Amino acid sequence: MKTSWQPYDIAKLTGYSPSTVSKVFRGYRDVGEEARNKIMEAAKQTGYISKYRFFHETSVREGVIAVVYDDWRGLQNPFFSEVLNSVRETLGELGYDILLIRKHPPEDLEELCVKRQVDGILLISTDSDFHITYRQLFQKFPIVSLNEVFVNEYSVLSNNAQGIRKAMEYLIRLGHKKIAMITGELNQKPGIERFKEYRECLSENGIRFSKKYVKNCTYYSYEEGYEIMKKLLEQVQPTAVLATGDYLCMGAIDYAVKAGYQVPQDISFVGFDDIEYARVFKPALTTVRQNKELLGKVAAELLLDLVSGKKPHKKRYLIDTELILRESSTNWKGTEL
Repeated sequence: MKTSWQPYDIAKLTGYSPSTVSKVFRGYRDVGEEARNKIMEAAKQTGYISKYRFFHETSVREGVIAVVYDDWRGLQNPFFSEVLNSVRETLGELGYDILLIRKHPPEDLEELCVKRQVDGILLISTDSDFHITYRQLFQKFPIVSLNEVFVNEYSVLSNNAQGIRKAMEYLIRLGHKKIAMITGELNQKPGIERFKEYRECLSENGIRFSKKYVKNCTYYSYEEGYEIMKKLLEQVQPTAVLATGDYLCMGAIDYAVKAGYQVPQDISFVGFDDIEYARVFKPALTTVRQNKELLGKVAAELLLDLVSGKKPHKKRYLIDTELILRESSTNWKGTEL
């Protein structure tokens, strides 16, 4: 017999949509009396408890999902903020609140989650050893990782290899052979996958790989992109740069322009993410679009399935990417399109 009922379950039990159930639990008055009564009766029968009271006689418990992250600087990245907006919207429709938690020592994090009656954890971590350090946490709470993969755990992430291949094949078709890459650290799954695909694309097209053309970043920031581009141009002269973050790409472009290069005539640039600012930046960024709305929605729904006792049919969910062509890239001089 089920002992922990959530809004997600009440929706399935009554046959009403999750948003309708959420409206009833939150006290909205635009739900019909029949539907309201049926939902509240189901909540009473299942023993569903809450911090809010409606109709002065029934109490309902709102669920709590913890979003655990490594560093506040990562959450400042527009990519993660847009994904979190999608997570928040999806969970909100199903009657769940979000609790943002910066990563604590294992014992403290577990104690905090228990104290706050957390139902599940959405993990945004760049720590590849997280699942080892926090082994007990994985045993006690449903957990879904976003943008990282842990062995035998549930994860949702963009198809990084697909995105890099689309960008590289596009640049190579434009005649570029000296293609530099600015990417994340190579101890994280996204960074590893992107770098591997970059090398494979070079090899498949008979282009020699050189370590001088690859630079690593930590926070995917504008400032990092600016400084890395400066160091890059001191060593090599690329005709194209693939930066695995739009802010990185913008910083790199700004340095190149200040150094006297024309973009894209002298150097083409391709970013990654397609944040909102990418289309208004000058020049507007050619970039690999990550489907941030779908990433957040799938991660939230997968976690709620785990919370409700379901066992999803697979552990890893890949979300397709799309190459968006704008002004920051063109064919290499003398190469016909």
